[in-house]
Amino acid sequence: MPLVITPYNELDNNMQGTPTIGGTWSYVGTGSTGAPPLPPNPPATYNGTLDFAGVTPGSYEYQYTVAPGLCKAGHSAILTINKYNYSPVANDTCSSAYNIAFPYSGGTNSRKEETNNQTCPGQAYPTDSGVSIPTQWGSGPFQGDMWYKVNYVSTIPTSTPLSMTIEIDGTPYTDHITQPLLAVYSNCSAIPTLVDAASTSNNKVSLTFDSIFASNFTYYIRVACITGNEGKFDVNIIVS
Repeated sequence: MPLVITPYNELDNNMQGTPTIGGTWSYVGTGSTGAPPLPPNPPATYNGTLDFAGVTPGSYEYQYTVAPGLCKAGHSAILTINKYNYSPVANDTCSSAYNIAFPYSGGTNSRKEETNNQTCPGQAYPTDSGVSIPTQWGSGPFQGDMWYKVNYVSTIPTSTPLSMTIEIDGTPYTDHITQPLLAVYSNCSAIPTLVDAASTSNNKVSLTFDSIFASNFTYYIRVACITGNEGKFDVNIIVS
């Protein structure tokens, strides 16, 4: 990935303009891992780039000398760059949704302590081609796009349920998701059919479905949040 060294303007009575980097541009390496990201060499200018494509994850330190254009011209500084591996969660698409067993005897089945964060699984739109953001979610930017599913088989239960509630609940955790977003789909086609969606101003959101138990169905559950509201949550399937 390229890292762009953005120009910084600082004006005083003696020097004006966009600074450049002159003098030394060297790999320091103290406390670093792996090899320095070469090629290319560190940029010769303040608005150059460091390209980290193919570089082993680790911490890289570079030293440069500030040239005229900054108040502290001639002073050297250290730039530290950390590169990490990115590993998306397994259930970041509809087709890879985690299964939650339907609670045929009533009560609740759950997936506990799920985590939505900025780097894993990544932005909520567009993860799956054709899966648009529900209008009920509002404007974004969105983070998360984690998927779950629940399967109902009409021949299994001894009595027909009256309702099923799908609930996203962050309240059990101090580092909880804030204002979670919920959408439910009836299939995983290229453009899946949206059954319903909801947003909330609290830390819990839910959708309740009645009179859906006459035939088999699988519901696909999509969870996200506004960027900056990431955290832990439970996915609860509540049947009564």
